[in-house]
Amino acid sequence: MQEWSGVETRQKGNAMSQGYEYLKVDIKCPFFKNIKKGTTIICEGPYDGCTGISLSHETKGEMDKQRKLFCCDRYQNCEIYRMIMAAKY
Repeated sequence: MQEWSGVETRQKGNAMSQGYEYLKVDIKCPFFKNIKKGTTIICEGPYDGCTGISLSHETKGEMDKQRKLFCCDRYQNCEIYRMIMAAKY
């Protein structure tokens, strides 16, 4: 299982990986928290007591689409970002 912590955590390579790496500094969304198991994006919860929202994908490729499109670039267009903004701010 991959857990992110720190500013420049890279995914460790192994026989099943494809040699890719991510830098947490690429993430622009203020509500991004983590990536787990290479296919699940964890975002901040929309209210007190909710520790996070999990966005699970069938493949790493599908997760990468979401991450690149919303977490790293147009996060204001993300439905989770908009929900958290409406609930908290």
